[in-house]
Amino acid sequence: HNMRTLEHHPKPESRKRIATETLDIYAPLARRVGMDRICAELEDLSFRYINTSAFESVERRLIDWRETQGEAISVVSVALRNHFDNAGLKARIYGREKRAYAIWRKPQRQNISFEDVADIYALSIIVESRDQCY
Repeated sequence: HNMRTLEHHPKPESRKRIATETLDIYAPLARRVGMDRICAELEDLSFRYINTSAFESVERRLIDWRETQGEAISVVSVALRNHFDNAGLKARIYGREKRAYAIWRKPQRQNISFEDVADIYALSIIVESRDQCY
């Protein structure tokens, strides 16, 4: 809750200190105890205050990506659904957009340029057995 309302904190330097503490301590702790959604939210909220220009750059890229690729994701999801239905396999298909902080960190971890980050959207397919994966 404190991170979600941090914008109302009166001092910018305090916002940055709190965000850094959250990114360094609380987000990793949340991941360690299996609260990945909370960890991801804390990372993104912290990122917004620690590196505002990078956060805004990633957000602009996500908006552009949604405008140009959003429909393609729907087409691929429908094609996958049809493929599994035609093969007589039960499958659950989940899609998710990667979070701003994760997108920003990837070039740093893999020593690539920001423009080379291609996996902004992820699809997960869950089938009933291991053999059906292949």
